[in-house]
Amino acid sequence: MNSITFELPDLPASVNCIYEFNRPNSGLPVRRLKGEFALWKSRLKVYVPRCDWVKGKFLKLTMDFQSPCWYHKNGKLKRKDIENLEKLTIDTIFEKLGADDCYVIEKLSKKSIGPSDRVLVTIEEF
Repeated sequence: MNSITFELPDLPASVNCIYEFNRPNSGLPVRRLKGEFALWKSRLKVYVPRCDWVKGKFLKLTMDFQSPCWYHKNGKLKRKDIENLEKLTIDTIFEKLGADDCYVIEKLSKKSIGPSDRVLVTIEEF
């Protein structure tokens, strides 16, 4: 069975704040990625290894979002929902692979304490 594992050395921003919205009649897309998040995607794509076998295959995707600080200094948990972290990460990975993320039929995501902000990713043929 085919699989790849790699690390993205930074956490994505929450989906709640990554898009800009234009007026519908402005001639611009109604929703577009803000510049700093487009830059994040460009910067992190270099860490996604080339992998031709993923195209057209059913896939299992595992993502471990790691950080040494999921808490504020006052001890309260930071509001970083897993679902909001997934969107930008998945889009970045599958754009680089040139594959369609609709083939992901099983996904496991978790947050854990790690040595730095990073995402550990495994893609397996299902």
